[in-house]
Amino acid sequence: SISLLLASFSNFTFKTTLKAGIISDAVKYLQIVLNSDANTMVADSGPGSIGQETTKFGFLTKGAVVRFQEKYRSEILTPLGLTEGTGIAGSATRAKLNGLLGK
Repeated sequence: SISLLLASFSNFTFKTTLKAGIISDAVKYLQIVLNSDANTMVADSGPGSIGQETTKFGFLTKGAVVRFQEKYRSEILTPLGLTEGTGIAGSATRAKLNGLLGK
């Protein structure tokens, strides 16, 4: 659950745009948050799945970000005039992620 994640994120905030091709510890945190919701999980098994999050922002992570953006459409996409998720964790997506973490 998201409450269990809060402890591991006590010193972390999403600050930079995350997109396909990036390798960063922030991507691992992103995957952990995405994996906390069955609707936005990165993968069911293997790399990117729960407990096997990685630092690489690849195709599966992009798809999970799209699902996250579309789940929170009214907060992330609509204010930007978008109707579909982009798969890029820009400022609006990061604001929602940080909000979920109580930041």
